[in-house]
Amino acid sequence: MTKNKFMVVLMATALMATTACRTTENYDPENYEGIMSEAFPVNNVDKSHNWVTFSECTANIEVNMENGKSYMVKVYENDPTANNTGTVMVQGMVESGSALKANFSYPQTATTFYVAIVDNGTTYLQSVTVKNGMVSANITPASLQSMKSTTATIADEGFDMAYCFEDCFPEPGDFDYNDAVLGVKMKKTVNAKQTKIELEPSIRAVGSNKLMAAALHIAGLKEDDIESVEWNGALFTYYAYGMGNFYDEDKNLMFPQKQPEKGYEVTRYQNDDIYIPLTNDLHYAISGEKTNNFGMVDRINYNTMLESQKPEPTEGGEVIVIADDVPAVTGNVVITLKEGVGDKNITFKDLDMFIIEEYNGIIWEIHTYIYKKKLVAFPDGYYEDNIYPWALAVPGKGFRWPAEGMEIGTYKTSSVLGGAYQDINHSFGQWASDRTIARDWYKYPTMIMVYN
Repeated sequence: MTKNKFMVVLMATALMATTACRTTENYDPENYEGIMSEAFPVNNVDKSHNWVTFSECTANIEVNMENGKSYMVKVYENDPTANNTGTVMVQGMVESGSALKANFSYPQTATTFYVAIVDNGTTYLQSVTVKNGMVSANITPASLQSMKSTTATIADEGFDMAYCFEDCFPEPGDFDYNDAVLGVKMKKTVNAKQTKIELEPSIRAVGSNKLMAAALHIAGLKEDDIESVEWNGALFTYYAYGMGNFYDEDKNLMFPQKQPEKGYEVTRYQNDDIYIPLTNDLHYAISGEKTNNFGMVDRINYNTMLESQKPEPTEGGEVIVIADDVPAVTGNVVITLKEGVGDKNITFKDLDMFIIEEYNGIIWEIHTYIYKKKLVAFPDGYYEDNIYPWALAVPGKGFRWPAEGMEIGTYKTSSVLGGAYQDINHSFGQWASDRTIARDWYKYPTMIMVYN
C-alpha cells in the first residue's frame, strides 16, 4: 500500500471512531466504500455511471451553391431568430462543393439543432434532427427557398458548460457541489486550412473557505498541434500566498510542473497535453483581487448563500460578513491550430476543468469522474477508485447551483426524493440511481434551494 492510501485510512479513522489502523497493511477499501456509500445522498448508485450529461455528435453539412464561393455555415443549439441570440455548437467557412465536417458535444436530451448559412448578409436557417449521432444537411439554391431567413444581426455565443465541485477529496463532502463553480464556453471554428478554438472560462461561485486553484486541461491537444495561444481577461490572476507559493517565490511556479521563461503564461503542458492555469487562488480571483488590511484574502463564500442564510447584524449593528454576491470573473483564450492538423475532434469530452486543493498534507486534484484519475499538474498524486463524483459537468446556460448546504439531490429512501433537484422523473437522485433516466435533471431546480 502507498502512503497516500494510508492517508485515506487516517481520514476514515477521523470519521469513524470504530475504524482502526496500525500499518498500511490494515488498509480496508471496503470500509472506505461503506463510508462513502453512507455519506453520498443517493443509495444504490448506478455502478455503470460515468456522470456525463452530454453526448457527441458529428455535423456533416454539405454546401452546393455558387461555384468558387465560400459561405459561413453554423450549427446552432437553438433557433437564433427567436431573440437574435444563438448558441453555436460548431461553425466554419465552407467552399461550395465541400462540407463542414466536425464533432461537437450536446445535451443528452437534445434532438433538434438548427443549421444556418450566411449569404449576402442574410442568414438562412433550417432545423435538423440528430440521427445515429449525426446531423446532416445539403444546402442548395433550391433548399434556400424553404429555409427561414433573417437579415438581423445574430449575437453568437459558445456552448456553455458548468463545472461544480466538492472541495474535500478524498473525504466525503456535503454534496452541494458549490465549493467551486467554474464554467467554460467553447466556440469552434473549423475552416478548410485551420481551426480556431475559442474558450471563455469563468469562475461563477466559491462556496468554501479553503485555498483552491483551478486549471483547464485539454485532453489530446498537443504542443505540436498549436500555432498560437492568445489570452486576456480578469480571470488569470496570481496571489502571492496562493496555491503553489510554498514551492518557490517565483510566480511562474503557480503550478510547479514546467517553468516558463518569464511572467504569467497561460499555456502549460503535461505529457504534451495543453493545460491552462486559470488562477492559483479562486477567492482572490472572484473577489477582483481583493485583500484585507493585512494584505490577506478573506476566505468567505461568493455567490452561494441565500439572503436568509446570511447572519443578521448584531445588537450593536455590526455586520459579520461571511458571504458576498459578485459578478462572475471571465477570461478568453483563443487557440489556433496549425494548418493540416484539423480540429483534433476537440469537444467538451476533452475539456477537463479541475481544481487543486490541499488535504492532510497532500496536494489533490479534483476532476470530473471521467478524468478522476488522470492527474495533470501534480501527476504524483493518488486517487481511490470508486463510483462517486466530487465534480459534475452540466450544460451551463441557465443552470442554478445549489445554495450553501443544500444537497444537490437525495434519494435515500424508496420513492422519497429531496435536495435542490428533486422533481419526480427529473431528479438528480433518480439519475444517480439509473443513468438512463431523468437525464434532464439540471433543468428542474427547486428554486428555494438554489442560488439565484
